Amino acid sequence: MDWLYRVYRFRPSEIRIAFDESGFLPTSDPKMAIAREFLDLPLDPNRASYQQLLRVPGIGPKSARRIMGRRKRQPILSRRELAILGVRIRKASPFLKINGWRDMTLDRWQS
Repeated sequence: MDWLYRVYRFRPSEIRIAFDESGFLPTSDPKMAIAREFLDLPLDPNRASYQQLLRVPGIGPKSARRIMGRRKRQPILSRRELAILGVRIRKASPFLKINGWRDMTLDRWQS
């Protein structure tokens, strides 16, 4: 949790989402739990801020900086391009919209 606070600059209110009712961390990825709670719409990596990119599971500080630098030269048009930049696509895809397309997961269909 210290890493999410110091490196990713998550607010304490965001980090609290990762804990269960008893105050323990579940066995799942805390960043994934936070993203499900706070990211309402998929982010476009060509328009998202650095801080927004850091909130996407599968994108760390290094890959977020690479995305910011790459999109200054040319837009990112595919998941493959993001993978080359160091993004863990399996984790990141449900939270990203790339070139107008986004992955649709079952939890987005439930009301």
